[in-house]
Amino acid sequence: MAALDPSLDGYTILEEYPCTPPTYTLNGYMFTLIGLYDWSQTGAEGADRAKELFDEGIRTLEKILPYYDLDGFTCYDLSHITWGREEPHISAPYHRVHVAFCKIFYDVTGIETFNDYYLLWASYVAA
Repeated sequence: MAALDPSLDGYTILEEYPCTPPTYTLNGYMFTLIGLYDWSQTGAEGADRAKELFDEGIRTLEKILPYYDLDGFTCYDLSHITWGREEPHISAPYHRVHVAFCKIFYDVTGIETFNDYYLLWASYVAA
């Protein structure tokens, strides 16, 4: 995560598609986390490790959510920061995914940050 900000050096993100520099695609990361959560609930081999990775990933997600907030919408990834693109990549369908996953992560973890972002990001598209 140091490619985004040196203060994030101790945080881990699982990339949807690895590249250099990383793009930190939000929806892919969220889908990965929910997969780890599901696996951790099975009791199958590796479930304990999946829980550790989920917990570590949730810690990272909570820390990096502000980077995806564009004050009225969310961005798909952070390539506008890491690749120096002029404009952030935005998409209404992916914004809806981001909103839904924040609610899911709040329901699963009880971490208020996820509820705060759920409410904020949902308000960006409220009728």
